[in-house]
Amino acid sequence: MRRVLATLLLPLLLWAQPRIVIDPRYPERDTLEFGSTLVGIPVVRPLYLINPTEDSLVLPTPLQPFFSIERTPDQSSDVFDFLEFAPQDTFPVLVPPRQTRLLFLRFEAIREFYPLGEKRAALRLSLRYSRDTTAVAAERTLVLRGAKAEVVLELLPPGLSADSVFLGATRCVDARLRIALLPALSGRIDTSIALRSRVRFRSLPEQEEFSWDSPTSVPARPAELPLRFCYRPLDAGPDTAVIEFLYRRYPGAPEEQSTSILLTGFGVVHRWEWEPEEAAPGVRLLGDTIDFGRVRLGNQVAVRLRLRHGGNYRFHAVDTLVALTPEAEQAFRAVPSPFPSSGIAPAEELEVQLLFVPQSAGLARAAYQLRSDLGKRVIGVPPEARQWNLFLQGVGVGPRLHVSPPLLELRFPWSSRCPRSAEYGIVLQNTGTDVLQIDSLQFRSGVGLWLPWLSLPLLLNPGEQYLLRLRVEPPAAGEFSDTLMVWTNVPGASVSRLPIRVLAVQPAAVTLQLPRSLRVKPGSLVWVPIHIDTVPEGVSRCRLVLSYESSLLRWETLRTVGTALEGAQVQAREEQPGVLVVEALQPHGWLLPRQLLLELGFRAFLGKRPSTALAIPEAQLGDTLCPAFWLVSAYSGHVTLDSVCGLEAKLLPEGPLRLEIAPNPAAEQLQGSYTVPVEGELELALFNTAGIRLRTLVQGRQPAGTYVFRESLLGLPAGTYFCWLRFADIVLVRPFTLQR
Repeated sequence: MRRVLATLLLPLLLWAQPRIVIDPRYPERDTLEFGSTLVGIPVVRPLYLINPTEDSLVLPTPLQPFFSIERTPDQSSDVFDFLEFAPQDTFPVLVPPRQTRLLFLRFEAIREFYPLGEKRAALRLSLRYSRDTTAVAAERTLVLRGAKAEVVLELLPPGLSADSVFLGATRCVDARLRIALLPALSGRIDTSIALRSRVRFRSLPEQEEFSWDSPTSVPARPAELPLRFCYRPLDAGPDTAVIEFLYRRYPGAPEEQSTSILLTGFGVVHRWEWEPEEAAPGVRLLGDTIDFGRVRLGNQVAVRLRLRHGGNYRFHAVDTLVALTPEAEQAFRAVPSPFPSSGIAPAEELEVQLLFVPQSAGLARAAYQLRSDLGKRVIGVPPEARQWNLFLQGVGVGPRLHVSPPLLELRFPWSSRCPRSAEYGIVLQNTGTDVLQIDSLQFRSGVGLWLPWLSLPLLLNPGEQYLLRLRVEPPAAGEFSDTLMVWTNVPGASVSRLPIRVLAVQPAAVTLQLPRSLRVKPGSLVWVPIHIDTVPEGVSRCRLVLSYESSLLRWETLRTVGTALEGAQVQAREEQPGVLVVEALQPHGWLLPRQLLLELGFRAFLGKRPSTALAIPEAQLGDTLCPAFWLVSAYSGHVTLDSVCGLEAKLLPEGPLRLEIAPNPAAEQLQGSYTVPVEGELELALFNTAGIRLRTLVQGRQPAGTYVFRESLLGLPAGTYFCWLRFADIVLVRPFTLQR
């Protein structure tokens, strides 16, 4: 029991004693860490003096670490690392009863006396009672540990080259600023070092051709910072600069340290200088253009030039002639190609001869181009330095024939029923600079092609043209080709050829379609559509003949809205019973490309037969020249009357189904009559305005004839009523008014 109580009370007794601790959370810790720092930057850490008693405690004298752990005092008499640790408070240090007092210790790295690196020392503390300083209340020996270093900067690489850069262009190169601690420490130092830069050497002091962005400070920890140096040459030739970065290894260091980088670059200029060495009479030099003047076809004019490389950079080049107008093709030549494979050095001179030999009449323009490989070797080369142009121009004197169109392709509709011909215009123009003489015009075969009579030779002045009328009469359907050959006085090209291709197209067959089966009710208006599979291009007129049973169908109207005949002039007439003729003309164009050609409206009656065939015995589609140019075929249709309840097929008399009421308005009695055209089922009834059947007057089968009916209206209020008659599938309704 006593042992258990001692185990429980011992920690409480120890907690009630004065203590010296580094961290109250971890009272057993005996090493005070100051971390890493630079020389000249002190680091302060606290100690906790805890007094839980009722007495005042005191640290009577200043503290001093009394030895270095790495070295004992007898190993070296002139090295005392522990002197870099010192208290910051004034002594004596008083700790009141039941309070905790902080004692601050300072670690200050002193460069002048002690080496760099890790520092450790021991500190013995003795906390005594104020009433009796000989009595020790708490005593503890602690380990003090810290590290000190210096910053070292280094530029990598030590030298950079911007290579060759064209004047006015800019090239940037990247470097690195390496930050290191001496000696290397694992701890983090939260401070920075001031940094400045300057030019230590420049090949041209008055020009600032190198620029860079320099940070004003760097962190005091191992790292590599990116730096960018840019070179923009202001004159031709090499440039050199030494950029120096200045810093102090630690704050307050007496001297600045430096690290530098060597920058080099080469400014490039490039230009061609040229002058004529020998020129033929009449040749003029206009800026960057050589004008050879007027030269007759087949003659030759030469100019000899001296080219000089006016830049400061060797390069390779090739020359070429680029035609700027069609007349310049094969008209200019450069003799010889002057550029050696080893390249062209600065100030080197070359000779080139330019020839103008016109092959056709008119203004010829070309560019003599010198293209260099500077773009592959130098940074920022502008387009005018990559390629240099010397413009050449001259006028070839002579006639030239231009035929328009250069190829004549004709698509010609042809039909054996309507032979036709057409005329096409061919323009013959003198686009040269001298009189053009046309001596002869001839077809290779001449089948189906005709030209008007011409008085030859035909003379055309420069710019003048002549319209030639070509008549085409295809002998049959199909495709045939020919060539019109024109003989002129053009040097080297006395014969001009115009290819002609004619396609005589047989018109495609067109099909019309009537409704195959159309069911209608007697007495109703039925619309009969006429469909067409396709409306050919060029159709402007149409003629149809429609046959049908006249006792069953009677034509009343037609409809063109939404059809191919919309907008056309349409006429329809019954030439005889059962034969309808429809004619249409589109005077301002062609029929619309729609599949519905026309709609015809017929009235259906009870005729001799309950059905009839619809047929188109004649149909024509044509244009303004031929009314029946296209082949047309038609499919017939069929119209059938709906079944009539109890109605036998008989001849429809002249009198139709009728219903009459007289007098109207009625008083006490309804009187009227109705006519039945044929024998059949009939029903007569009376309805009010709400649609309610009030009475059935007649119901049953009745023979043909006229009947009279009477019905008393007693008991019905005044108002409007309807008399309703149904015969077969036909319904007649007549309103009347009842007055009281």
